[in-house]
Parts: sequence; structure tokens; C-alpha cells
Amino acid sequence: MKFPLQLQYELTLDDTRKVFDLVYGKKEKRGNIIRTVFFSVMALIFFCSMIYALGQSAVAVHTLENGTVSPYIDYSHLDFSKVNWQMVGMSALLMVICILMAVFYNIYTRRRLESIVRDRHEAMHGGIVVLGRESFLFRSDDGRIEVNKEYKNLYEAYEDADFFALITGDQTCVPIPKSKMETEQFAELSKILSIDLKEYFFKNGYMNTEVEMKTIFGDFTRRKLK
Repeated sequence: MKFPLQLQYELTLDDTRKVFDLVYGKKEKRGNIIRTVFFSVMALIFFCSMIYALGQSAVAVHTLENGTVSPYIDYSHLDFSKVNWQMVGMSALLMVICILMAVFYNIYTRRRLESIVRDRHEAMHGGIVVLGRESFLFRSDDGRIEVNKEYKNLYEAYEDADFFALITGDQTCVPIPKSKMETEQFAELSKILSIDLKEYFFKNGYMNTEVEMKTIFGDFTRRKLK
């Protein structure tokens, strides 16, 4: 691969969504799952509390009629006048609030992400990137954003089947579409990022495979053959 390599590109809004999902999608999905599980568990707790308060009426009836606690509940003689309706109502209200909060956060998160994607697209939908062996230069079409960095000084880098995404320390994302490169070109860039960034290079959503193998099995390249 010959360096430097100059690429000029224009991203569609869908392309920007793909790049954003490549970089932040996994983190956002994890956050959504945690919030959903939390509100679901809280709703279940309040539902169980409501059922418990309702069931106390049946147990109370059998205790009063027989003088002892019955081993079963007779649902034909429920006395709901003894139910703590305040507790039932509060539990039902809190359960509904938890469900509504889960729905609200889901809708809010989607709208917030779409707003961020549109802002990123407006700022960096196209430009010129010059790739070297040790560094790269990016300049947006309107000239407002310019990045000149060595690969080893990047915060993170990501790669999937369609894009590279280079993340700087101030969280500026420089997208590089593979459609503008030859196979050997993006393979070489992938190798460079893997060497320079090590565990901070993520390919197809996973940490650098070479670093993972060395973490688990050790660095075979440093072992002397006997």
C-alpha cells in the first residue's frame, strides 16, 4: 500500500447513523437494557406488593372464623373491607409510574440519539482525509473541523465491514468509508491501528483480537524456543 493515501467522500444520513452505531451503539444498548431491567424489576416489586395486600383479606377471614391460620385460602369468602386499599393504590400507582418511566426513557433516548446523529452529520458529512503510515489528516468540507494526529495518540478506533471510525481525545469522530479504499488498503490500515492502539482498537464490536489472545495465553512472540 502506497502512502500517503488521499480520500474524498460524502456521507449520507444513513451512513452517519451506521458510523454512530459502530462507535456508540453497543454502549447505548447496554444502557437501555440496564434501565429497562431496573424499571421492570421495580414494577414487579410493586405488583407483588399490591397482590400481597389484596391477599391479606383472605388470610384474615380464615384466622377470624376458625381461630387458627388456615393451611389454604378460600377465595369464596374474601372480605375486601379489610384490605389496606391505601397500600394497594400506592403500589399500583408506583407500578404504573415505573412502566411509564421505562417507556419515556426509551422514547427520549431514541430522539436524543437521532438529534446527535443529525448534528454530527451536519458537521462532518464530508471531507478529505489523508492517511499516512503513522498519522492522518482530516479536513471537513466547510473547513470548520481539522484533525491532524498520529494513530497512537487517538483515544479509540473502530472498524466494521463498511467504515473505520477514528476517535480523538476530544471525542471528535473521523469516519473513513471502506468503499473509497481497495481491499489491501483498508487491510493495511486495520493492521496499523491494531499495532498502534492495541486494546483501544475495536473490530466488529470486539476488542483487538491479538491483544485478547495475549491477555489470555501470554505473548508467544517473546518466548524463546528451547
